[in-house]
Amino acid sequence: MASVKRFYQHINEEPAMILARKRFNNGAAFVVGLSSAYKYTDDAYLMEMAMKCADTLGLVPYVKSELVKICDTILDGLDDLVAFPPEDLAAGKLPTPEDINVTINGESVDVSGLIQ
Repeated sequence: MASVKRFYQHINEEPAMILARKRFNNGAAFVVGLSSAYKYTDDAYLMEMAMKCADTLGLVPYVKSELVKICDTILDGLDDLVAFPPEDLAAGKLPTPEDINVTINGESVDVSGLIQ
């Protein structure tokens, strides 16, 4: 069982995976933002970040079993992070025609009459 828990929320309007200690939480958290999620598919980067996560959370960053648990927790959560809705949709706000910008061949196209 992993020594960290995983949850999701928006940070700076970006979906993010947050890792925190399950027990004896020191108030620290490690954040994986959606914009950097692709980097975690690189094993070297994943291990480097697992060590930083362990250190941030007050765990021993060089205990192999802890690092493997952290890596597994991150990798197991990436699909959920990618599926986590943008902040506007999570809050139930839908885009209006004024929010949508369409450009074709470098020219802006008015789509307000197409969307209701």
